[in-house]
Amino acid sequence: FTIPSETPCAEPHAGCCGGWGLETPGYPIDAYNTVRDQLETLQAGSLGTDSTLRRTMQGFKDILNQAATVDGADAYLFEIGITRDKFGALSLDSSELANALADDFNRVSQILADETTGYATVFSAYADQLLDLGGVIDARDESLDSQMRTLQGRIDRQKLHLVNYEKILVNQFMSLDQTMSILQSTSNYLTGQLATLSTG
Repeated sequence: FTIPSETPCAEPHAGCCGGWGLETPGYPIDAYNTVRDQLETLQAGSLGTDSTLRRTMQGFKDILNQAATVDGADAYLFEIGITRDKFGALSLDSSELANALADDFNRVSQILADETTGYATVFSAYADQLLDLGGVIDARDESLDSQMRTLQGRIDRQKLHLVNYEKILVNQFMSLDQTMSILQSTSNYLTGQLATLSTG
């Protein structure tokens, strides 16, 4: 998201929001809501207990809760028509933004793109922190891969243990079967001998 160097239309009260691209798909508010929805979907699924996911979601909330600094004073998104509902989704009141632009364009620019505290600046830095090589997501991905490799190793060892145990059981069964066969032969022999003695 970039802030134009001057008011994007000659009549800021009439259509300036279009000049900023606020009504087009991909505008940062839509992007934020999309990311938020995806994170909540992950949290509702298999990553519901993942601490990295919770910290990531909290990081976005923290940015929205903090203030930008304009002329030494706090400034917030709601001043330019961007608000958050009880579920955390952002929405834009285009008329409020148009009024804010007409009233003080530079203030709006600083709220969004101050090089230190502007919301777009802070969001961009946070995204880099999450997505850069060695960043939060990359590190978590490597951690999950490591856990998967460890679990797969355990599974492989357990499979080998079960295969070996099966061989032991088979050998024991064969030995028992041979023993039973010998005992049966012995029993038959003794039975025959006893029968001979009883008739002798």
